[in-house]
Amino acid sequence: MVSGSVYFSLMSPGARLRAHCGPTNSRLRVHLALAAQHGTCGMRVGNESRLWREGEVWVFDDSFEHEVRRRRGRRWPRGGG
Repeated sequence: MVSGSVYFSLMSPGARLRAHCGPTNSRLRVHLALAAQHGTCGMRVGNESRLWREGEVWVFDDSFEHEVRRRRGRRWPRGGG
């Protein structure tokens, strides 16, 4: 049997989901940006950072350290970091 969950998040300007790791490497996370102000929202998984782009999916191992940020109207530096 396959089971799973779906969560929807809305991040206000300046919001941050602090760096954390999942409890096990037995699950994958799938993040899909439904609406993202270009250049202001980003995510880091391990040593890789990316900007959110509407319709783009990012799949990663939940046991890797990850965090999400939304800048206060400012753009993320080039390279996503």
